[in-house]
Amino acid sequence: MWLLIARLAVSTQCSDKTVHWLQPNLQGMVSDPGILSQANAGDAWCYPTAAASLLGKLANDGKWASAMEDGAKYATTTLDTYHQQRTTPWMDYAWHEDDALNLGHYMHTNIEGPGTTLENGRKGIVDFIKSVDPSKKAVVEIHHGRPDVSHEYPLLLHIDQNCIPTDYRTMEGPVKLSPVEGVDTTTLNGNPPTLGHTVVSYAAEAGTAEGIAIVYDVAMNVATNANPDGAYCNPTKLQLPSTQLHCIQHHTTVRIVKADSDTFPVAAIIGIAVGGVAVVGIAGYVLYTKKLALF
Repeated sequence: MWLLIARLAVSTQCSDKTVHWLQPNLQGMVSDPGILSQANAGDAWCYPTAAASLLGKLANDGKWASAMEDGAKYATTTLDTYHQQRTTPWMDYAWHEDDALNLGHYMHTNIEGPGTTLENGRKGIVDFIKSVDPSKKAVVEIHHGRPDVSHEYPLLLHIDQNCIPTDYRTMEGPVKLSPVEGVDTTTLNGNPPTLGHTVVSYAAEAGTAEGIAIVYDVAMNVATNANPDGAYCNPTKLQLPSTQLHCIQHHTTVRIVKADSDTFPVAAIIGIAVGGVAVVGIAGYVLYTKKLALF
């Protein structure tokens, strides 16, 4: 009987152990929403949310110990809501009043302005894992451009927000990335259009439709037809046309290893934010300079 109960508890997760959180102020809050407003969590919170979904998947796969209660793991989101003075992790640590339980705190989200830079996001994941599970460490690498089907997933995609169509919420089929000219794109949870959008991708396949290079299975962290309220395990299909490869600006990979492992990011591209400009280098050689701001 005990084994049966344990299996039932585990069965509340998605069958593939993926996680599809929406940004905190969209994820069924029951307490005063002013808490989030005061912490700026209503703006540009996509990087911590995407990272929380990715890390939640890795925790579900046994890569690290998250200390999330079984009843709070995805997809029981409608039963597990946030309330003031909560002392346990929520949303796989995407946001919390307690800084120690808040991924956005580690990433300095909205501290210097809306969003999280590439380097703050990278370092935030490293510092977070070190704090929550000292027996493990995160090896986080930033790469320029798009990942292909041969990459190891999950990983984070950093998308040019201007490539996301404004009707993505209601699309029943795949969301096709393509530059939108002369259209207000601030609909992504109120984020400025000058910022990119970070999502977690769990898988990718070669495009079969004409002109489509690759299709990513992603958790968009904002409401879509596939996951309108953060309670579904369905991924959103994200199509990248072969003529619009620039719509995926960067991608970030995350591996969890033992804390004493002698592991170094071999191909890491480190973005150092300086006044809104990221100087990107590999092995000490500066490749190029480009304006970056990711949320």
